Amino acid sequence: MEDYLSSGNLQEALSSYREQKIPDKFVRFVLLSMMNQALDKTDNDRDLVSALILELKKGSLVTSTQFLDSYRELVGQMAEKEQEIPRIYSYVAGFAGNAVSTELASLADISEVTENGAHYPLFMLILQQFHKTQGKVNLTQLFNDSKVNLLNQLPEVDRTKDRLSEILEDRGLTFLFPLLRIQSELWKQLQADPNPNQFYKWIKENLDPAHHTNPGFINALMTVLVKYITQETTLVEGYDQTTVPDKALQEKEKTLLEKFKLVLQAFLHEKTDLQVTAVYSLQVYCYTLHFPKGMLLRWFVNLYDLEIVEEEAFLKWKEDISDDYPGKGKALFQVNQWLTWLAEAESEEEEEGDN
Repeated sequence: MEDYLSSGNLQEALSSYREQKIPDKFVRFVLLSMMNQALDKTDNDRDLVSALILELKKGSLVTSTQFLDSYRELVGQMAEKEQEIPRIYSYVAGFAGNAVSTELASLADISEVTENGAHYPLFMLILQQFHKTQGKVNLTQLFNDSKVNLLNQLPEVDRTKDRLSEILEDRGLTFLFPLLRIQSELWKQLQADPNPNQFYKWIKENLDPAHHTNPGFINALMTVLVKYITQETTLVEGYDQTTVPDKALQEKEKTLLEKFKLVLQAFLHEKTDLQVTAVYSLQVYCYTLHFPKGMLLRWFVNLYDLEIVEEEAFLKWKEDISDDYPGKGKALFQVNQWLTWLAEAESEEEEEGDN
């Protein structure tokens, strides 16, 4: 390996590898050794290793699975080597970025190693690496095709749309999630002019109609409205979130929500799946605030009473299983009794209709 890194002679390195006739079960360890030997060397050395692995793949001497196995091992060793090699995360990201750009491995395969925020911020560094070498257009297409859930790449404590937006901004990757920028714009507009009619008019004039049925847009819209309404009423600055707001504040909250009722209905009416998204948005917002006392149940009741979210959507949310939105377990605990009542009430209505 040292000879190859010194000479850069790819054909000679390939011939040497062939001559060794390495059994399949040991290939991943050989690949791991190659990457480890170049870790604390130069960018050029690491690129040479990536080039060699790619040629071995082209020559059917290694498989993508063997590379992924060796990559997984390499990632698992990062923590213990970080003190010795401070930039190890960036160097390992380089190997992954090269593998993806040469189709040695897919972005989806690479992402599995860092799911649920494992080894954060490695996956973000991989995206940055790819952006640097392949450009914005190629990364956007690759990312969209991969169907990777970027929220699942964050540590649980950071797994919110607001935090993701900040992280993408810091890393120059906001173009991957244009709808996150929309959330920021919606919030600025609400602060500038909180009149519901003007707010709706601004949305219609400034946002592409194609976004209107996008779950990302509904998430952004619901999040900013919940944030605005509660900050003006039940979660006004300085209020103790561990106590239930007094009746006057609760009524003020419902009245303000009612003012925005037509805005929400314009995008949610008779769209059950988008209503479920709206409920999840409320859940996540409550989660980020550590579930202010009584807030989630109060909002469920108000959204139902004001005919913004229908029974079917609430019950679908209850049964839905998703790791994409944190806080579901605690949320269910807080509203389960009300959901049981809702299901029974709906069942009674159906029976009366049959009679």
